[in-house]
Amino acid sequence: NIDARKLKGDIRTANSEIKFIDITNDAAIAKLELYFEKFKFTDYLSLLKVNSKWIIVGKIYDLESK
Repeated sequence: NIDARKLKGDIRTANSEIKFIDITNDAAIAKLELYFEKFKFTDYLSLLKVNSKWIIVGKIYDLESK
């Protein structure tokens, strides 16, 4: 998503880290952290495997100011 935003002119930069992925058959959850200069996003994603592709079906997040 960050790369797509850059193509649209978004100049924010971030480092990202996948904290964990837990998969059970065709369902999964993932925790990601995105570190920007002034804040950090923590994303919790729910995923389903549909037609051999993983899609995000739900997301909640936390925003922490630095």
